[in-house]
Amino acid sequence: MSKALRKIVPKTQGGRQYLPFVFTEQGIAMLSTVLNSEQAILVNIVIMRIFVRIKEVLSSHQPLLKRIEKIEAKVSQHDHQLKELFNTLKEMISAAAKRCVEKFEGIPTLQSAESV
Repeated sequence: MSKALRKIVPKTQGGRQYLPFVFTEQGIAMLSTVLNSEQAILVNIVIMRIFVRIKEVLSSHQPLLKRIEKIEAKVSQHDHQLKELFNTLKEMISAAAKRCVEKFEGIPTLQSAESV
């Protein structure tokens, strides 16, 4: 931002502290009311047609976007189910290992057999 602009717009004041990168559709419409040259009006008409075309393209891809969202939801659900499965398997393995240890606790080891 230039120094002159900083003097006009103090930092404590709300709003944008930098120049905009793009115009909105409404901004283009307002600009066309300010500019009175023939060429500026023609350029603004072309820009407005581009905005309309962009909206048409985005709206035509809505079914595809909905399918992608459904797939993402399924994958998320599968992630949750896989986590539950792995947690259950870990519990089963630890329980089986615990039972194994309990079975072998009563069996004398070589060290205890040699000391007898």
